[in-house]
Amino acid sequence: MVWGAFIGRTKGPLVFLDGNQMAESFIQQVYEPHLHPFYDYMVDTPYIGTREHIAIIEDGAPIHTARISNEWRARNRIDKLLWPAHSPDLNPIENVWKTIKTRVSKHHQPHTMDKLQAAIQMAWNELSPRFFR
Repeated sequence: MVWGAFIGRTKGPLVFLDGNQMAESFIQQVYEPHLHPFYDYMVDTPYIGTREHIAIIEDGAPIHTARISNEWRARNRIDKLLWPAHSPDLNPIENVWKTIKTRVSKHHQPHTMDKLQAAIQMAWNELSPRFFR
């Protein structure tokens, strides 16, 4: 599983996770070390806005909708929009994943998990701020 974030033209981290995730381990591997600092950084960035103007979008995966995940976001004052369908019109990260999949399949033939992750990371790194406008 891969987790990534962006707001406006600013990319956040890209995180690779093991297959089956439980909400508690997702919080420990993604929310605490990656989402929370990125969210706080964006809130503190003058041209982005305030905490009241920034909300995350997540799909309906059980790790995102679990009670423990909802409680963690509430404790950390991270607002979440209601889940949009897997549609690029409703969930902007879907455009990102589509572009990454296209680039990886066009330019790489990864045969191992390490090579696949490296190709995904390279495609993520190549996405310029203009891509995210």
